[in-house]
Amino acid sequence: MITDPSPVQPSDAPITASKLSPLRILCLGDSLTEGYSHFGTKFTPYSKWMKEVLVAKWPDRAIEVITDGVSGDLVTPPGGFKRRMERHSFLKVPSNPPITHTILLGGTNDLAYNRPVQTLYAVFETLIFTPLSNSSKVLIITIPECHVRAKVLDEKREELNDMLVYTLGRKDNVLEQLASYDKDEYKTLYANYPQMNSSTFDLRGAMPYHNMELEKRELLWDDGLHFTEEGYKEIGIMVGEKMIQVIEEVKPEKEISLSGRGTMGIE
Repeated sequence: MITDPSPVQPSDAPITASKLSPLRILCLGDSLTEGYSHFGTKFTPYSKWMKEVLVAKWPDRAIEVITDGVSGDLVTPPGGFKRRMERHSFLKVPSNPPITHTILLGGTNDLAYNRPVQTLYAVFETLIFTPLSNSSKVLIITIPECHVRAKVLDEKREELNDMLVYTLGRKDNVLEQLASYDKDEYKTLYANYPQMNSSTFDLRGAMPYHNMELEKRELLWDDGLHFTEEGYKEIGIMVGEKMIQVIEEVKPEKEISLSGRGTMGIE
């Protein structure tokens, strides 16, 4: 587990934030969170660059990032995602200082082991309930594709990603639905939507494998399943920008299509 990677060369104009509350962000996942590449001889987690983006935005704000990625781990039993989530003091004793935000990226290995989509979704639902019930906002990252193309695998991945975005990560959709309400009505409805504290980032659409230009694929993808250091950097920057929206409660633009037709797709 890697805690609190140091920022390097923040690029954006700083915003004074000395009075802002501290941020303590947990990045929980598998090899894609651990930053696996070069056959496991190199680890460059995306959280490093995510933190750089946040520090550039709020240079005077206390920001801690906890990176808990375990290569090969499963979301479903006997995987350790639930156990690791609990280890971060969500269940027994509230963490001090509290974990303000939780980022969850997992499921690649479960799909490889042909775990049922409904089982996977049920575990994801349990996983995000733990931080949400402890006032930690959640960002769910969709499962990226890989070099292997198989009809069953692709369909299961797309089905699960759709469920993560449109069911667990309903915040963005609910915001659109509530946009027409006046301020008081909005506040009342907001309080009754626990899912308002969960959002999604569509990594599947942002970092396609098959619909990416070859030159860029060779730069960002390592082995057809994991990313290169440059790829993790790209992810970290995008997740950091998304986290700024989450932290500031900014209404994001419509999510990228899960079919991969988006920022980096070339269909």
